[in-house]
Formats: sequence, C-alpha cells, structure tokens
Amino acid sequence: MKRTVLQILALLPIPLVVIVVAHPGPRPEIVLPAGKRAAGGSEAPKATVTLPAELKPGWKLQAPPVRYDDKTLFDRIDGGAPAFLRAGFVYSFGADYRQDGAKDPVVVDVYDMGTASCALGIYATERDLSYRFIPVGDAGYLAAGSLNFWSGRFYVKLAGYEQGEAMDKGLTSLAQGLVAALPKEKGAAKELASLKLLPTEGRVPNSDGYSHPPLGDVDGLAVVYYAEYKEGDATYRLFVAREATAAAAAARFQKVRGYFQKDKAGVKEGTEGKLKALEVSGDGGTASFVLLGGELLGGSLDMPAAQLQAARAKLAGALAGQVKP
Repeated sequence: MKRTVLQILALLPIPLVVIVVAHPGPRPEIVLPAGKRAAGGSEAPKATVTLPAELKPGWKLQAPPVRYDDKTLFDRIDGGAPAFLRAGFVYSFGADYRQDGAKDPVVVDVYDMGTASCALGIYATERDLSYRFIPVGDAGYLAAGSLNFWSGRFYVKLAGYEQGEAMDKGLTSLAQGLVAALPKEKGAAKELASLKLLPTEGRVPNSDGYSHPPLGDVDGLAVVYYAEYKEGDATYRLFVAREATAAAAAARFQKVRGYFQKDKAGVKEGTEGKLKALEVSGDGGTASFVLLGGELLGGSLDMPAAQLQAARAKLAGALAGQVKP
C-alpha cells in the first residue's frame, strides 16, 4: 500500500525529465521526439531527447516510455493537468526505472515545458520551502520518497517506492544520471536574467519562480519572475518583468491600473524615486503595488500593508539603476 500511495502522489503536479547518459558499450536506446512548440506557441528547440535503456549505477528502463500531449496529459495526472497546460506544457513522457537488486521501480515523468522559464515556473508551483533542497539540475528537492527538479526546459519528477535515506540516495543517483543526459541548450542564463533584478536583502533561499499566466490573474502581470521575502514575521513576494520597449511596459502598467479600477479597488498613483508607482488597498491588512520604469515593471500583490512602503522602496532601489535616464 505504501508503494502505491507514494507513486500516485508522484503523478500529481511534479514534473518529469528526459535524459541521456553515457554508457560503455552498445545498448538499446529509446529516442523521444522533441516538443513541436514552446510556451506561447513559439518553436521549441529541436535537440533530440534520448531516454537511455540503462543508467548508472544499475538503473534499467522497464518498458518503453509513454508519451503524453495536451489532450492525453489528463490520463496521467488528471486534475493536475490544467496547471501544467497554463504553465506552457509541450509534452511529457512517463516511464519506470528499476535499480539492480530493488524489488520495485521508480516512477519517472519528464515534462518538456518549452523554455527554461516555464520549467522553473511549474517547478515553483509544486515546491514548498519546507522541503529538503539538493544541488541537482538547476534546482531540486526531496520530499516523502519523491524527488523533483528542473534542468533547462525540462521539469522532472521521480517517485520512489518507500521513504528513508536509502531511497533518497537512490533517487538522487537516478536524478543525477538524468541531468547528465539532458540536452544542454544555449540562452537559458540570458532568459532568466530578470531574476537578478530582484533585491537580495531579505530574499528567501530557493524561492525563485516564474509565472507564465498572469500572476494572481491580474491583467498585465503575465510572464513575470518572482522571489519570496521575509521581514521579521512577515512574508511577501516581489515580482519583476522586462519588456522589449518602454512603450510595451507602459501598456502593461495601464492594464494593471484598469484591472484594479474595474475591481473598484482603492488605487493611488504617485512616484517612487524616478519610477511611476501604483498602490492598491486590499482586504484584511493587505495591499499591492506596481512600479514602472523604462522597460521594467515590478511590484507585489496582496502583501502585508505594514511592510509595503519599505518593500516598495527596496524594489525601486534595485530597479532604478537599470532604468535609462
């Protein structure tokens, strides 16, 4: 029963990864076609993804992997599928690997999310800051007999058949083998550069994220990067986005204003240094703010009102140096 529960949990929102690992001598390999599109409908990278029949140390593929698309993903993760589709899902593969001497296999799911940003995004939605973070791929964590990580445009989920240190070590070795086999693509660092615009003071480790759909369903706040912050007992999230032009950023700012005005929220407009500022009163002691400067947009939604002015000044200070005179 324990094994069944763990493997069912692994199929719920926690991504999979496709990997290629060097192995001495000839071996059978199953070639997985790369995704046809990336998030937003752009063409996905065409690198061939290969899921090896064997991975060191002693991991063997139990059967050909099953491919899932936007229509059949529901067959694999049912209620978790909509979140993946909103986050930019392209395709995924489900497979089982069993290590020599083990009774049961580990369930592996590899999700091609089209871009590194979208892979980070879905990873962040399933992450909890209480988990045990480990250096695998671009970021990963262990939790209750499972291991999830993202690497480039892929999000990978591994579900073990039991809990404990031995299982964690086995999952880690399998994950490292998968990471080594994944295609390495250029441009990911540049794509994620907006994360470096966020302030370092008070930033919570392992809390970086990305939202492909509108953050908080607020018009104008799609495609933003974010991180969590802690000030005393208060926690909040700061986000940032960079547009190609100042006009495009200003258009998004107007959409945000229109959203809150339509919602009949109390909206105040002003400045924060050389940036335009929008402040919105919320319920239960919360407030939101959005800053605009050149090509940059940043802010926070539904944060503790008592921390708003300090957070607003901190973010403005981090962005000001990036705004052209």
